[in-house]
Amino acid sequence: VIVNHADDTGRTEITYDALATATGLSRAKISAGLTVLQALGLIKRDERRSGYILCDYDPRANWAKLPARLLYTNGRIAAFDDFKLRSPAELHALKLYFLFASRRDRLTNFANISFNKITEYSGVEQHAIKRAVSILLHNGLLYVERQRSWIRAESV
Repeated sequence: VIVNHADDTGRTEITYDALATATGLSRAKISAGLTVLQALGLIKRDERRSGYILCDYDPRANWAKLPARLLYTNGRIAAFDDFKLRSPAELHALKLYFLFASRRDRLTNFANISFNKITEYSGVEQHAIKRAVSILLHNGLLYVERQRSWIRAESV
């Protein structure tokens, strides 16, 4: 949500109320989450009230476009309604969502990636990938299109 509201310099002003509306999280969870993001060096608090700065932000590198307009309905990310922050599968789903967005080909809008690479890049173990993908599918955050393996096609 912070990134969706950031300007071209990586700065944003967003209130706890707006974050709560968008995410469905309590103020306590938002505060804890912001503390974690700051401790990980992903954001800094700006001198402005409700201001945040994305750390190491470079709009020309290391970013992925998220369909922000499609994610929000009346200022809320509807997909988060089913997330209860109690299951490792939900965390895995979010990790995969961001991984797929970062690996997405900008011409085809597809992220062609194997289970081995998913595990390598995200740390999500292979046995947990299907459940995480199911959560993304259920919440409308992902569409899967199966393609025939080139390796398998050559060996047949």
